[in-house]
Amino acid sequence: MANSPDSKHRMMHVLTYIWENCDEEFPAFSAPEIVDELESEYGIIADRRAVYSDIAAIRDVLELDIEGTPSGKYRLLSRPFSYDELCLIAECIHAAKFIPEEQGKELVEKISRLTSNPQADRLTQEVFLCQRVKNGQENVLETINAIRKAIRQKRKIKFKYLHREINDITKQVERNLGRAFTVSPYNLIISDGNYYMLAYSDMVKDMRLFRVDKIAEIEILEILQAGSLAYQKVDLSTYTNRVFFMNPGETQKVSLRFERKLLDSVIERVGSNIHTMYRPDGPKHFVVNTEIEISNQFSIHIRITNTCTIEVCCNFVWNLRNHRAG
Repeated sequence: MANSPDSKHRMMHVLTYIWENCDEEFPAFSAPEIVDELESEYGIIADRRAVYSDIAAIRDVLELDIEGTPSGKYRLLSRPFSYDELCLIAECIHAAKFIPEEQGKELVEKISRLTSNPQADRLTQEVFLCQRVKNGQENVLETINAIRKAIRQKRKIKFKYLHREINDITKQVERNLGRAFTVSPYNLIISDGNYYMLAYSDMVKDMRLFRVDKIAEIEILEILQAGSLAYQKVDLSTYTNRVFFMNPGETQKVSLRFERKLLDSVIERVGSNIHTMYRPDGPKHFVVNTEIEISNQFSIHIRITNTCTIEVCCNFVWNLRNHRAG
């Protein structure tokens, strides 16, 4: 039996059966059940002693936590990821705005292979896919891979950048009159469910953020990246707290006043560090003094610490309103 052709594949089929059908919750399996499975599914004739030997080898070599009971039953007690951890990963995938809905489902199906079939069915059914705006293009994962490759190779990239127009908000059209952007990518940043590329722009001689899901027709160029000195000046630990906008501009100290019930939301968005201070302002309001980078997309009026009033880009307030409404 040990030298038969079937024995070369028997252990792999035993491992597959254990992996796909057993977990810490699912009822334990027995060697006779595996013997029946081997014969009915693969035409492999084996006795219980051979299966016992295979299980012992799998447990010792692969260090799988397979528990045996006095009654001859077995069950798989642990895996690299627990079911709760896989649920958390699946929920994060669905929460990412840059991942299209169908690709999100495909990714969850792939990670479900890391658990048993019963738990995999639960994973795909129990993780709730909320009805939220999904901005991602169908090829967003390929775009991310291309950016990472360019960063590793220290190359520039060329791409078209998209935006929506009021006449048809369901479609994205090319910005810059269809002309390609050429930049030097340095990092990828996730903020508020969106994926951004931090890159050096030769045009403005500074770092800029680009939404990954708005990048199209990306091409890695045979040109070495520029802007290393500008990137070295970026403090990534505070960068996303200061930059709420695309195309950031000059950093300004600002004073923002909110109702106290928004305090948790403001702290989550602005953060709390040595550059940010909070203080009460009357019984129902508070003021946060912080630094932001001025841009020109969504305009509101705020009071600068030197008492001047300027127009700033603040989708930050838009996010707060949405958070409050929810």
